[in-house]
Amino acid sequence: MSLEAQLIKYTCRLFFKYYPRTQQDMLKHARSRFNHLPVPNLLPAFLKHRSFLWEYDGQKLRGEAILQEAPTYHILYLHGGAFVAGRASTYLNMVGKLAQELHANAYLLDYRLAPEHPFPAALEDAFRAYRFIQENLETSEKLIVAGDSAGGGLTLSLLLKIRDEKLPLPRCAIALSPVTDLTFSSPSIWQNSECDDVLTATFIEKGKGLYCKKEETAHPYVSPLFGDLSNLCPILLTVSETECLRDDSLRFKQKAQEAGTSITLLIREDLPHVWPVFHPILPEATEDLHKISKFILQLRLP
Repeated sequence: MSLEAQLIKYTCRLFFKYYPRTQQDMLKHARSRFNHLPVPNLLPAFLKHRSFLWEYDGQKLRGEAILQEAPTYHILYLHGGAFVAGRASTYLNMVGKLAQELHANAYLLDYRLAPEHPFPAALEDAFRAYRFIQENLETSEKLIVAGDSAGGGLTLSLLLKIRDEKLPLPRCAIALSPVTDLTFSSPSIWQNSECDDVLTATFIEKGKGLYCKKEETAHPYVSPLFGDLSNLCPILLTVSETECLRDDSLRFKQKAQEAGTSITLLIREDLPHVWPVFHPILPEATEDLHKISKFILQLRLP
C-alpha cells in the first residue's frame, strides 16, 4: 500500500465514517459529506466543462458535461451518495481522467434524490438520460454507462431496464463499489463495518426506507442482484476486500457469470470505498482508472 493510500484512508475515516443514531441523522451526515470531497477536484487539462439542462419525455435532466472535439466515446456517469446525497460536480476529476484516456465526452447526471424523490425517480432519470444520449449517437457501441456506490447499483439496474425495454445496450458498464442488494443481506456489511474507511453497518442500516419501501427492496430495479442477469453487455466491477459492500460485488459477479454475462472484477485488498475518485492523489486510483480505460478499449463486441 502506498503512503498516499494510508493518508487517504486516514482522511476518509475522519471525514466520512459515521455511526448515525437515527435515520434523520444519517441523511444529514450523508448530505454534509457526500456532496463534497476532502481532496481537490480539478478537471484534467485541455478538457471543457459546462453544466447542462436537457428536457426529455417531460422531465428536466441536469448535470455536468465534460466535452472535447470529435469524441470517440460517450460516458453517462451516475454518482454515488446512498441515493440521498451526492453531486455530479464532485466527480469531474475522476470522470475527466476516464474521458481523457478514452477521448470521450462525459455526462454526469444529477438524478433526483430520495427521500424527496423515492424509487423509481432516480432510475427514470437515468433511463431518460440514456435514451437522450443514445438518440443523438449513430450507435450505442460508442456509449458507456458507469457509476459508483449507489450510482453503481443504479448503473446495473439501468442495464436491466434497457434490456427489458428492448433498447440497444451500451458498449459496457462500469460499477465502482456498487450496492447491488438493498435488502442488505450481504455478510460483509457487518463483517467489514470497522475496517471500511468510509461506510459503517449502522450508516447503511439507518438508510433503510429512504430510497424505497420495504416491499420494494428485492425488486430487480432496486436490487439488481435479484434480477435476470442474462443478455447484458460486458460489465466491470471494482471493490475493496475491506468494504462493507464487498459481497454485493462478489455475489453479483457469481450470478452474472452463471447467467452467461461477461463480467470482470477488479478487487483490491485494503483501499477505501470508491477509491478511484481520489485520482490523481492516490497512485492506486490512477493505476486502476487506466485499467478501466484499457478494459473498455480492448472490448471486442460481436
